[in-house]
Parts: sequence; C-alpha cells; structure tokens
Amino acid sequence: MYKHIPPFPSYDFTSSRDNIFNLKDGDHTTYWRKGKDGEKWDIDLELRFSHQFKSNVYIPISYRELSIVPCEGYPPVSLIIEFFKREGINVDKELRMPSDFLIEKIIITDLKSPNLYDISKHFKNQEELKSFDGNKMFILGVKSRLMSESGSPCLAEIELKE
Repeated sequence: MYKHIPPFPSYDFTSSRDNIFNLKDGDHTTYWRKGKDGEKWDIDLELRFSHQFKSNVYIPISYRELSIVPCEGYPPVSLIIEFFKREGINVDKELRMPSDFLIEKIIITDLKSPNLYDISKHFKNQEELKSFDGNKMFILGVKSRLMSESGSPCLAEIELKE
C-alpha cells in the first residue's frame, strides 16, 4: 500500500536539479523544472498499476483522467505525451525488460492551469483476474517532452485519477 508516491521508477533525462518524484508526490507546491533537453524524452514516469488486489482477486481500476498541473507563476508549458502501459512482468523471473505499449499520444499546448485529460475510454471492459498475470496487468505511465516559449518548463504534478 502507498499513499502518494507509488514504488515505481521515474526518470529525468534533463539533468534537472529538482527531484523528479516531485511530479508524483501529491503536493502541488513541490515543482520539477526541466534542465537541458533530454535525448528523445525529458521524463519517463510510471504512475499506477492497472489492478488492485482485494479479497484475493485482482480488480481492474477504471481511471478517468490524466491530471497535469503546471507550476504557479511560471510561463505556460507545452507537452508531447505518450501515455503507455508497461508489462507487469516479474523481471526477476523473466530476465528481460518489460515491453511498452502506446495507449495514446497527447499534445497539450500553452498549459497555464491544471488540465484533466479524459482517458476513461481506455479502461472499459477490463476483467478481474484470480492470479497475477503480467500479460494482462500493466504499469501505466507517461513519457513526455516539455517546451516553453520563455524560461524553463516547470510542472507541479502528473497523476491518474479514478
């Protein structure tokens, strides 16, 4: 169980001095400011797991929105986002890196205030599972490139909402 920060890795490819986990800590007053441009992506964040274990059953979670909160008092930011699902395999047993599958490419321009992007269509007709299945259960996340007309791009939070 975790309250705010899931135990998933997050990558900052920009050499920012800010902690990348500020983007998923549930606190809109902690910021992540982009350093230099990353090679392909600036960030890669694993956000949440697709299922929740309750009463000995893996129940799918129906996420409704991808919430993106820009930093207060900073210039607007534009984002190119790949919303993905990553295989939920046990890498200690399968000895390979999990594969990523693109769910949707999202482009947001001139983000000045919190944005709730509808992702509910991707979470219909999911099934409950009686045992862990890394091919049917996924870690959901985003890869993103951030840009700003002036100054360093800054974000306060990225999260999935049920």
